[in-house]
Amino acid sequence: LGNFAFAFAFAFETWSLIKSHYFPPAMPRSKVIYLLRHGEAKHNLYDTGPGSYERRRDPELVDPPLTEKGVAQVEAAKQEIEEMLKKHGDVGFEAVVSSTLCRALQTAELAMIPSKKDTSVSLLALPKMAEIQCDDIWNEPLPQSQIQKDWPKWSCQGDSVLEPNQLDTAQSLIQRAEYVWNILSKMQGSVIGVSAHGCFLFFLSRRLAAAQNTRLPPFKEDKWKNGEVRRMCLPEPDGKEMSWAEFGGFLEFADFDFYNRYHRRATFVSSLRIAGSSLPYWTHQEWRWARSDSDIDAEVADGDCHRLHLTLKGWSWSSWSLNNLYRCMLCFPRCCFSRVSTKLQ
Repeated sequence: LGNFAFAFAFAFETWSLIKSHYFPPAMPRSKVIYLLRHGEAKHNLYDTGPGSYERRRDPELVDPPLTEKGVAQVEAAKQEIEEMLKKHGDVGFEAVVSSTLCRALQTAELAMIPSKKDTSVSLLALPKMAEIQCDDIWNEPLPQSQIQKDWPKWSCQGDSVLEPNQLDTAQSLIQRAEYVWNILSKMQGSVIGVSAHGCFLFFLSRRLAAAQNTRLPPFKEDKWKNGEVRRMCLPEPDGKEMSWAEFGGFLEFADFDFYNRYHRRATFVSSLRIAGSSLPYWTHQEWRWARSDSDIDAEVADGDCHRLHLTLKGWSWSSWSLNNLYRCMLCFPRCCFSRVSTKLQ
């Protein structure tokens, strides 16, 4: 009996070793997200070229729907998504998350929600997934009560994008991307569809890449087209609240320069609005994306210096100045380090 017990124990231990080596336990499946930019919408016909800045507050362009071309782009994206799901062995979408803007919700419903009525998919609309808030009326979400009324299948969750009359900065876009990342990581399901906008997807995809110490190609080679879909593995949130300077280390120099110029200008204009000050003359023309303008940059630089001034009376720095000086001292080396330590995907 003793020999039998020994032989059984030996055989069991041997089998356990073989099983663990050749048949390791299945690892938990990581979340996969399918990122989809909305199809062409009505505003896309007017938001470029001469006169586009003047049209940015046109009431006819409030929360515009998809055009016929946009619907066709989304239908093509739906077919591409089905092929991608099959290729990668992904189950169908167990949840779909969208911006609360009409064009993104339309895109999600046409391309990502199964037509079978017996299929249950969690539908979540997030105001913080809206496109960049830079005074373009077509990017401004409607009130949540209106969204819930117009799109009853969707659960609308979360705070508004920004405080009233404020502009997005590069920093606020990073914060919004991190917010959405955390929401996605907590959702049930291993395959999630995400319907959003070009600029927001630029920041979200690069924030996820930064968590994996990876840089994506420059914007000119990696621009999100209308109706374009990409598949990404969703990393676990890294718990960081990444600064714009550190995030910039994961961008190509041209992209960092472009968004940093906008970031400084938007911060300057927002500070004037908060203070109730009059806006400079150059805000009556396109100032946000202008590649170079000596008048704009000179005034913004003066504003930076003014906020960093030393109060001679009492020899005390303002709390704003101390905070930003401290962040600059920390973030500059972070930006440089992340730029040299990351790998290009």
